[in-house]
Amino acid sequence: MYGGHVEDDPQSGGIDAAFTGGYSTLQGTIKLLRSAFWGSDVLETAIASTNIANRVSGSPNNLTAFGNLSQGELLEEGQPLNLTFAKPASMAAVLLYLATIESRSGQTITSAKTTTSTTGLAFTAGSAIDVSALRTKPGLFAYGFARLSAATNPTKAKIQLTFQSPSGSLLWAGPWVAIGNTTGAQLVDLTGTGLEAARTPGSNATQAVPVVNLKSTDGTSVSATLDTLDILLAYTMGAIDGGAGLSSGQSYQLFSAQNYAGGAWLPLPAPMASVVDSTTGANIRKCVARGEMPVALSGASLWAAWADANGAHTATDTSTLAAQHAPLWHTLRGAT
Repeated sequence: MYGGHVEDDPQSGGIDAAFTGGYSTLQGTIKLLRSAFWGSDVLETAIASTNIANRVSGSPNNLTAFGNLSQGELLEEGQPLNLTFAKPASMAAVLLYLATIESRSGQTITSAKTTTSTTGLAFTAGSAIDVSALRTKPGLFAYGFARLSAATNPTKAKIQLTFQSPSGSLLWAGPWVAIGNTTGAQLVDLTGTGLEAARTPGSNATQAVPVVNLKSTDGTSVSATLDTLDILLAYTMGAIDGGAGLSSGQSYQLFSAQNYAGGAWLPLPAPMASVVDSTTGANIRKCVARGEMPVALSGASLWAAWADANGAHTATDTSTLAAQHAPLWHTLRGAT
């Protein structure tokens, strides 16, 4: 066992009710998370070393399909992924976003807006995307990132991602997100949603149109240019917070599986991220792994994007990435 939690039993008043109502008997359900019974002492290559770029289109870009994953019984659920990301050509990659995704819609918007409105003004709408997979793929959700190529009075500006039906009906409105304190290009995490409107039986909401809004926090005139949108249908979303980022000769190393005893590679209770020497692999310092780190999933892809302080973003920046996954089995078999 490597995890578990307790759920209160609503049939008996529950733990919360018992705490506040003075019940003498507490009833709950203990759910234990069992590790895969069998693992491999050999990692399988998920992504051979490949060049990626910090942009939504062109070649290369920030999306890489997993290779032919053949080992393990959890390929439809997600197996632990160990990953290496090299220092980019120009940026320090203070924040490295990583996601396992089903699909991505990279859209060029190029819409400039100026407003004093405290309720919001819409940029040019994006193109409709097919969200029907939300009905058939467990754990899938929609997530968005915006690239602003310019902004004025950025400390007074916020932006918001919404999804509309092709006819203009609102399907979801996300939170208003403060942008970075820079007038140059920046990457903004717009957060995501399960888009329940598309999951409801009979809703017929198989298409969603992303629309980003801009507002002023206090009536000050603000402006921004929405350059591109990255709309993901994702299984996981997380980020490595590298503090000062990477220097020359350094890489990020993400471990989601370990073989402490030199035997089978098994999942870590929580992924570990570090800055390492690109040549020797020697650990330089620990990083913070935020959110849910990517997993190896049959038929999926790995998405990556990186930013510096205040979200500063260079779309033409490039890096090298490689990933291996730990095959897992529920039964007594496997490559050992």
